[in-house]
Amino acid sequence: MSSSELLRTLVGSQAGPVDVFFSPPSPGWRGGPTYLARREVNRIRSVMRRKLEPVVWAASPGLRPRYPSLRQAMLGGDIRIDLPESAPIRIVQRTTGFAPTDKIRVGSGGGIRQMGRWHDRPVLTRLGTVDTPGDPLRHFQALERLALEQMPEAFASGEVDGVRWTIESFIDGRPLKQVTPLMASKVTAFLAGMPPGTGPADVVGPAEPLSEDTAIVVKAIVQGIEDLPSVSAHGDLWSGNLLFRDGALVGVIDWDSWRERAVPGTDLLHLWAEDIRRADGLSYGDLVGRAFWEDRNVSQSLGEYLSTLGISWKRGLQPVLGASWWLTAVTGALARNPLLSTDPGWMARNVHQAIDTFDGHFK
Repeated sequence: MSSSELLRTLVGSQAGPVDVFFSPPSPGWRGGPTYLARREVNRIRSVMRRKLEPVVWAASPGLRPRYPSLRQAMLGGDIRIDLPESAPIRIVQRTTGFAPTDKIRVGSGGGIRQMGRWHDRPVLTRLGTVDTPGDPLRHFQALERLALEQMPEAFASGEVDGVRWTIESFIDGRPLKQVTPLMASKVTAFLAGMPPGTGPADVVGPAEPLSEDTAIVVKAIVQGIEDLPSVSAHGDLWSGNLLFRDGALVGVIDWDSWRERAVPGTDLLHLWAEDIRRADGLSYGDLVGRAFWEDRNVSQSLGEYLSTLGISWKRGLQPVLGASWWLTAVTGALARNPLLSTDPGWMARNVHQAIDTFDGHFK
């Protein structure tokens, strides 16, 4: 998600110049000059370029300054944007009666979201430019079609100036900080209650195959799951998308990557994988190399889930499900952020390293 796409979502296509305000300077004698320098550099560049997209300057170690993206600056609280009345979110507020109660936040896909009230209900509104990773349409479709108890309720949606907006119920809960066997069992119960798939499992997922190098992996998955049913899946299930209150799972959020015909077990494996990866600083390739699905807690959790679906455990099933999880995870990451495919380091650690491991196992 580029800064220009984010601004398109924020201010619309017909808006004029955007006023950008930097946050108050940090305490200390260095804070004032840094604040003034940021503001002046942005003013000069905006006059010279005469574009909507502001360039946000921040000091960094070394001789060269860095220019972080608009999204990073907003997430870090460095700047705010004074939105014109023609901005899509302003139009949504006027036409639907949505009253904001919190500041605008930027999601991982580049869409924006804001908490508020709508017809005296606590709600969350999402906005994203149509047909970009920030477009909330896919998420809203999941809320409408699945409509499970722990999911937000879909209220309203529409489109204004090329920006899609949605309104859903707000679930009061705290994100899960760390996956434990007890918490995983609660998630397992939720996953087991999701609707069955609508046909044969979609092995590759919503994105196109990464390359011809994945042929051996895809073939092994297809052969290994030919007797398995497909399931509905969240597609990006990690601890930050799970809300708990008083030890109970009360919310499963952010359904942008949901799938109607997934390989069973991929959601649960992704939950454990993200927990291990973030805690130990590992890549997807590292997780494949250590065959994390054979870890005691992960294996027991996966076995419990498959048992609830009536799937018998058989030799060789774990690495096949692990390969399916990996393929779903990397295609999902690339779909949400296509620029990752241009990062040789990311591709080497997360894609090629894993392919080499699987090739050695499945050949």
